[in-house]
Amino acid sequence: MTDKFNSLDFFSNLVLSSQDIDSKELLVAGSEKGLDIYRQCYVHTLLDSLKNSYPAVLKLLGESNFNYFGNLYIQKTPSLSPNLNDYGAELGHFLVERAELKDISYVLFIAQLDWFWFHSEENQHESIQLSKGSLALWDCITHDKNVEDIVIDPNNIENVCIIYENDTMYLVTKE
Repeated sequence: MTDKFNSLDFFSNLVLSSQDIDSKELLVAGSEKGLDIYRQCYVHTLLDSLKNSYPAVLKLLGESNFNYFGNLYIQKTPSLSPNLNDYGAELGHFLVERAELKDISYVLFIAQLDWFWFHSEENQHESIQLSKGSLALWDCITHDKNVEDIVIDPNNIENVCIIYENDTMYLVTKE
């Protein structure tokens, strides 16, 4: 095998490629079907990981739209870590760059809060800065509340942190 086949990046791109692969150097004859099955499982696993990491974004976009953008993200950004919890950190930035989502630019803030919450064990002494109203919107989306009265004010920033109270975690704004 050549050195180009030794990189995880190459393998991820090979698995994600939807084009026919001239893989005679890498695969034994007849295993292309196995690679197709592996590719489908790999993409499905990454998409499930994104859904677990971004439940509010999933609710905001709806499952079919989330699947569509999630698959695009997976094609553009293969996983480079064996830990699925590490995958998807830049999904919010990917989504906010999509022309189809220009009317919901706050998707970035919702994604950032989802990621922050998903990694709450690691972030318990951290805070993030978001446009004022982002936490209220995220809370309404995650708890299926009415979002009509929520205003996102990009000119004012709020700090969001995690607190523990009676063995329960909460996201709160702090002054």
